[in-house]
Amino acid sequence: MPRLAQRNRPHDRQHPWTWEMEMEMDLGRSPESVIGYDSSPCWGDLKEIKTDDYKQKNPNGLLPAVKIEDESYYESGAIMQIILERFANGKLMPAANTKQRGKFLQWLWFLEATFTPHLSELHHHKMVLPDDKKVPEVIPYEEEVADQRMQVVEDQLSKAHYLLGEDFTAVDIVCGQVLTLAEEMEVMKPRSHPASHKYLEEMKGRPGYAKAVAH
Repeated sequence: MPRLAQRNRPHDRQHPWTWEMEMEMDLGRSPESVIGYDSSPCWGDLKEIKTDDYKQKNPNGLLPAVKIEDESYYESGAIMQIILERFANGKLMPAANTKQRGKFLQWLWFLEATFTPHLSELHHHKMVLPDDKKVPEVIPYEEEVADQRMQVVEDQLSKAHYLLGEDFTAVDIVCGQVLTLAEEMEVMKPRSHPASHKYLEEMKGRPGYAKAVAH
């Protein structure tokens, strides 16, 4: 059986491929029948990710990193696509060379490259950085742009059950983790974004989500 080992933060919700490893509710079978995997969290001050040994897995000295069989990979979006292509047997991602595959990629990269960076800046300058590194002046701009991005998602979810319509796909896994951060940063608000709020509550109710955030 192929083996996958991941390095992440304990209880980290920012890596949707963790959820994919708990996707028996979508594949109709246990994840162990698809791929065996081990989750090894980094604790404390995360000094491990700055070591030469870890940088053999991710030369940026950042999380996450995974090892599939004998090869290491980094970048969450890339990891997700690798897992889908190698182990999901056509589930959770539309077939290649179809309109739905194009929409899948559009939403994937909108969420990863256009929406998430603004949420990450808010997260850093509100919560993560030490006080002498925080720049409060950037927060209003990042909130304004993040709100615009949030409205794009809200508009889509107000007319479709999932991002691609009626079928749950891996891009909904990504959207679930992005909206979790948007909720935490108070960008997504139940009154302003009722469709997105309802969608996220449904995502949180999926068995795979509960298992992923419990790691």
